[in-house]
Amino acid sequence: MGWLLTPDGGRQAAFDRDGVLRSIEASLRRLQTDRIDILHIHDPDDHYRVALGEAFPTLAALRDQGVVGAIGAGMNQWRMLADFARHADFDCFLLAGRYTLLEQGALDELFPLCRPRGLRCSWAGCSTAASSPPAPARTPATTTPPHRRRSRNACAALGRSAPGTPSRCASRRSSSPWRTRRSPR
Repeated sequence: MGWLLTPDGGRQAAFDRDGVLRSIEASLRRLQTDRIDILHIHDPDDHYRVALGEAFPTLAALRDQGVVGAIGAGMNQWRMLADFARHADFDCFLLAGRYTLLEQGALDELFPLCRPRGLRCSWAGCSTAASSPPAPARTPATTTPPHRRRSRNACAALGRSAPGTPSRCASRRSSSPWRTRRSPR
């Protein structure tokens, strides 16, 4: 929600009240239903003020009416999700590719905001860290970037090698509010 398709196949920002209502009406028609369980404000990166000032209040009114079951936001960054958590009554967030073994900024700021508010979080692209090329073997430990040392140490503590294991390592962090499906051993 937040983007409308244009006749030429492009997309147009629609985070204002009218755009939100048009988007939801079209979705309800396509889905042939009168209720949407979870509705995410999708990629509002360049539209923060209108997403928070117009899209969220419109969705909150629809949630109160029972048209929308839960309101979320989904995007490729955690900082704006943290701002949303501080300023509105969201139900859930979808964080795409920004909580991995190599990128854990959300752990210190976003997650602590979500937990006391009961905000559910899920993530997509959690294995993006596995696609990063490993540091050259001849790189001395003193010049290994901190994120690579953290990745190597976290996986070593679990008895795993760093490449290909981000979701397994992340799912075992007891301080994380993320819901994950554990892989069988």
